[in-house]
Amino acid sequence: MAENNEIMEITSGYVSVESVELEETNIETNKEVVDTKDNNEIDVDVAEVIKDLHSMNYIELSKFKNDIEAERQNLIGAMNLIKSIEEMGNNEETDDTKKIALSNIFEDSEFLEDTSKFKESYNVNITKLDTIKSEIEKEIEKYNCEKGTKFLTDQMIELLNKKLDACIKNNALAFSIEIVKNTLDAYKNRTNLSYILNQIKDSRLLCDVKADVVLYPDKTVIKSNNEFAKYFTEHQIEMFDKYVIENFNNDEYAMKVFKAHLARILNKGKNQGKHNYVKVIVMNALDIVENVYDLEGGKEAFDNQLKEMYSYYKKMS
Repeated sequence: MAENNEIMEITSGYVSVESVELEETNIETNKEVVDTKDNNEIDVDVAEVIKDLHSMNYIELSKFKNDIEAERQNLIGAMNLIKSIEEMGNNEETDDTKKIALSNIFEDSEFLEDTSKFKESYNVNITKLDTIKSEIEKEIEKYNCEKGTKFLTDQMIELLNKKLDACIKNNALAFSIEIVKNTLDAYKNRTNLSYILNQIKDSRLLCDVKADVVLYPDKTVIKSNNEFAKYFTEHQIEMFDKYVIENFNNDEYAMKVFKAHLARILNKGKNQGKHNYVKVIVMNALDIVENVYDLEGGKEAFDNQLKEMYSYYKKMS
């Protein structure tokens, strides 16, 4: 199944499949569904896939649904391309064009020469995918509750616990286990920003970050935004900045230091999963803006921690 690496919003909140980087931690939704690029028929037992759905939680189901829909669109696109190619005339020039076009959707040389097998299995494949998607939607409908921050965070924690158990059971490499553990800790402690607070109490680190902001202000801002852009859209970053700076008394210098510090963690902490401590801060702010934040302490507790951070990030008189 093709991977979807874009940020995927499951609800109006910003707890998302991408937000815990399932591809990074190798959490899989279902191993049975395969890419159809090299197969004339999807090699999958639909009944077995449907049976496996019962063990998936809301986030797994939501990602699986997106994957199924993406695969369905791939099939439709391939069929439309084949139809367009068949409408071309037959000559040496168009034959070369056809081969180039088909090579973009088929790697199997047999299909490049003859698309009949793909066409023969097309309706069967679409039916399989539609059947699976319909059953996924039925499972999702069972989650008849508000999809606020708490619900989605609990679902993410459940998913990460599954992954951690699987890593330990399969004797995964230590660094893989560390990534999952740190990611899990970040989500378990979304209301507690102590990881960031403990770092900024290190005066040497903070002085280093502040020096970058003073000496290279424009370059530092660009680098910071580039790191955030790896995980969030431009609009999300703008909303986050607006929310935080209001808690920083509109202090632009403190905001630059704050972003530069978090950008360092995003950059250097990814290989240990520690960048998730930053991502949950951003998601908290976005969820508050979207009015779906319902974690313990609410907006007030989160804002108080931002204000505590501000006391370190601001210029000292």
